[in-house]
Amino acid sequence: MKTKRMNIKKKKIIKNDKDRKVWPGIFIIISLFYVLFMFLLVFLIDFQGFNILGLRTWIEYNFWYTHPLFWIYFFSEGSLTEYLQWLFLMATIFFTTLLGLFRRRIESRVPWYWIGLFLGLWGMLLEDIYNIRHRLADFFISNFEEFELFPIFWDLISIRTLVELSFYFILGSLMVISFIFLLKDRKNPRFGKKVLACGYFFYFFASISSATRNIKHWYAITGEKVIESLSGGKDLSWSAGDQYFGLPLGHHFIDFLFEESLELMGATLIFAAILSLFLAEEKMIGEVKRIFQGIKNKIKKRSRVVVGLVLIFIVLIISYFVWYYTPKEGEIDIPGGGTFIGEYRGFGTFHGEGYFESVLGYTYEGEFKDGYFHGFGVMTFVNEAKYIGEFKKGFKDGEGKMVFPDGEILEGRWRRGELVEENSRD
Repeated sequence: MKTKRMNIKKKKIIKNDKDRKVWPGIFIIISLFYVLFMFLLVFLIDFQGFNILGLRTWIEYNFWYTHPLFWIYFFSEGSLTEYLQWLFLMATIFFTTLLGLFRRRIESRVPWYWIGLFLGLWGMLLEDIYNIRHRLADFFISNFEEFELFPIFWDLISIRTLVELSFYFILGSLMVISFIFLLKDRKNPRFGKKVLACGYFFYFFASISSATRNIKHWYAITGEKVIESLSGGKDLSWSAGDQYFGLPLGHHFIDFLFEESLELMGATLIFAAILSLFLAEEKMIGEVKRIFQGIKNKIKKRSRVVVGLVLIFIVLIISYFVWYYTPKEGEIDIPGGGTFIGEYRGFGTFHGEGYFESVLGYTYEGEFKDGYFHGFGVMTFVNEAKYIGEFKKGFKDGEGKMVFPDGEILEGRWRRGELVEENSRD
């Protein structure tokens, strides 16, 4: 009987040990697969010109920036890749909070390294969302002459690099010191510690790269070489030297594709490590299960009320979408100045036929879509010049002609506001 109990206990320990490795491992594999798969799509779509699943056409239609490239769309700031990183960081903060509260309940205190880890994770999340280091650097650069904070021979790039490295040093020190004490705590399993160390390495590499990217413009130079290598001598519709928001595309290629991928893997590994530590706390998991079971039992007892609330919620959601997409017509005064008269939907998104008069003095009459000049329209400028033709996402795009007050006419095919092919005049 005693042997049977020991075998059951041993099997339970083995199962728990597998759980704390398997589930974190699944998330690591998912992120790694995402990064490698997206790299493959970048190579095939942006460098080889394949229109896989119509993605190239879709990006060209929807991405109104200067360069409709797959890697910009999915790896720039505020893109899917960055949203995934934020999701992992928020989930990590959630599990770190649970672990801290549990330790407080068991030990009557929260280990200080959990508090340090919690604050460090919040700092990482807020810095990634709001670019705190850039804001600090901008502040010091705009005020260094007035406050004489730096020697006069320092250039702006040196100041920016120093400020960003200082920010990362403070945030990194908090995370590293917390990590050292977490390692010393024998209650935390080795697997979680090893995975956490890997996550720190990825973030450390990404942070140092980001903070030093302006030194000798190594981001732009490296990006140019990588783009040249991947293109294989093939002529592309874009090049590493093309400007995008004031910087060459080679710089952004490393900034977006390389740096964001490192940060995503770092966030995934840190989440996997904290999840592993969470799964190691059997008592806490049992307590969480009891809480959820209690909620489940309450829902069962009040099933009619719950079903009623769900139905009301569904009806409200459907009603909102029906109201939002139902065409409306009227006059809208724009807060910043200007007037719109015509068809719209929702809270004032121009959609359909309409007339727009800007506070800057120009007017537009024609088709709108999702708040943009989109379709056929006539734009009259302050100097009485007119553009008559097709628009796309707010730009002159398609067939159209520009008629100037002196009678000169430019007619042809336009692309993102510029005439790319002028019609021949017979």
